[in-house]
Parts: sequence; C-alpha cells; structure tokens
Amino acid sequence: PGNKSSYDVLEVPEGQNISQTPGADGSLSSHYKILSSDGQPVAPHDLPLQKAAATGASMRDVRMDLQFDGHRVKALFGNAEPLLDGDGQPRGAIGAFVDVTSVIDADQAIRQARERFRVMADNAPVLVRISDASKSAVWFNKPWLDYTGRTMEQELGDGWNAAVHPDDVAHCRAVYAEHSDDRAPF
Repeated sequence: PGNKSSYDVLEVPEGQNISQTPGADGSLSSHYKILSSDGQPVAPHDLPLQKAAATGASMRDVRMDLQFDGHRVKALFGNAEPLLDGDGQPRGAIGAFVDVTSVIDADQAIRQARERFRVMADNAPVLVRISDASKSAVWFNKPWLDYTGRTMEQELGDGWNAAVHPDDVAHCRAVYAEHSDDRAPF
C-alpha cells in the first residue's frame, strides 16, 4: 500500500497495489513503465525499494522516470532505506520520492533559451559580452572572438584587458564599471 501522494503520482486509485512486485492476488500496476533517467527500462528487482529490501543497502539520490501512455513522463527523485530486523538483516524497505518533473522541464527550458540566445548572439553583427555581478567577464559572442582573434578562455575574467592598450586599461575599466553600475549604455 501507499499514501495519497503515491497514488496521485502513479495515477492509480487508492488501495491499489502500487508495487512492481505482484501482490498476494497477483495484481501488478502496468499502466506505466519505470525507466532509468537515460530512458532504459528498469527491471522490478533493480528498483530502489526492492534493492534496499533485498540487499540492506541504502539507495540514495535515485532518479527514475515513469512513462505513461507510451510517451508522457514523470520524473521522480528520492531515496530508499532498508528496514532491518534485530539481527541487522533486511526485512523490508521504506522510500520517499518526489515528483521533480516541473524542475526537469524548467531546467530543459532554460537550456533551450540559453542555446537560442547563444545562436542569436553569435550571429548578430555586434560584439556581445556577458559579465557576472562582480563585473568579471563570463561569456563573449563569436563576433567578439573573431574580431579580437582571441579564444574564450583568453578573454574570460579580466583577460579581455590584454586586447586594450596598457595606457587605456584604467580608463576602459572605469567607464565599464560606472556604466555597468548605472545599467547605462556605453
């Protein structure tokens, strides 16, 4: 048996066998598949609760995907701990898993947005630099690197100063700092 949250995540009626080990009546939840985070099917004996119960070993930071209807996926993250008897032998397991689908989806959306930005910035006819809160350069677009003839690694941090004439470095840094602080164009 499970709790209300487990029935909700697994999309089964309360009271139904949620284990991937057949119940006493032989019933088994089969409207979803359990996959590893790389999309490979997970055998019932390799599931975290079953492994913890069989081996007595903790299963920590486990990511599994539940695939419903052949395509829709929910991502789960959690732990399974063995329950030991008085002699220290495993007699069962308990687990806690959280639906992290929205976190995975948000992370993927961020990666896609970053890639769209990078493609746009690398194809724009302007020089683009991104700096962190301490004004240290963390990224330059391709036109910048092509223009300077330097690599990303050479430009990062304060490396871009090497392309500025030594007599102009202090002035360039001061103008950059002032305009950066004021969020003003320069």
